[in-house]
Amino acid sequence: MAVNEPLLSVLLVCYNQKDFLPQALDSVLRQKTSFEFEIVAADDASTDGSRQLLEEYAAKHPTMRILPPQANLGVTRNYQRGFAACQGRYVAVLEADDYWVREDRLEIMVSFLEANPIFSMAANRFLGLYENGLYFWYPLPLRNEYPLYLSAHDLIFSEEIGRVIFFGNFSTCVYRKAALEAIPPKLFEHMVYDWPINIAVARYGPVACFPELMSVYRILKNSTWNRQTEQEKRKEMMAGVALIEEFFPEFKERCALFKLINGTRWRFLRRCCKPLLRALFCRLARYM
Repeated sequence: MAVNEPLLSVLLVCYNQKDFLPQALDSVLRQKTSFEFEIVAADDASTDGSRQLLEEYAAKHPTMRILPPQANLGVTRNYQRGFAACQGRYVAVLEADDYWVREDRLEIMVSFLEANPIFSMAANRFLGLYENGLYFWYPLPLRNEYPLYLSAHDLIFSEEIGRVIFFGNFSTCVYRKAALEAIPPKLFEHMVYDWPINIAVARYGPVACFPELMSVYRILKNSTWNRQTEQEKRKEMMAGVALIEEFFPEFKERCALFKLINGTRWRFLRRCCKPLLRALFCRLARYM
């Protein structure tokens, strides 16, 4: 790392999220760290005044920079250019409608990754926030020790993930920049979200999952994911699995287990049989 390069880059990803931007940015600026970090804002041609608000913040905070304006790229390409622009050894992602709730979050994550160089990323548990102001959170898997360590195989399908997914959206993750650079560039030519990206990153090294609730994920009715029907969501999940199989054939067996449990088109069978199938295939996954 060069002398003037920050240890960490915070990548703020934004598209028409002006109403939530102040809370997101303030949660970054409140972070208390023993190291320098930069804020890189990747605005994807917002039309609601988000960029103007980002410029106001950047004028007050010299460690913040905004990527040059250009035509709308879409979520995947915007992430690709954002990752490439980050100069830090580590990259913490925050989507502009989410925010962090612990001021020592970055210190905890970066300290762990600095002390454990084999790990590709660290992530934390999150609070879900509905538009009506109600929160929810996932219970922790029953374990004696944390952080929980997972491999790329585990992120696709495992007993731990099978019980509950308690982390995973971009705003919970701090990545090793070298692991992001190892992602095949062609993967960004497809519509991919946090799950395939995290699996690609985890091929570089294991993932550490912290049990503390450190970030808030907003559940918005009009978000790209939540406005889809159940059938559309299932179709998108299966498309993600197909991409994983295409780019990472070593995960073919795990993907097959995932498809067996989640791929049936009949909701009744899925709901009735899913717990039994999950228990069975979680046992099988131990041997793959």
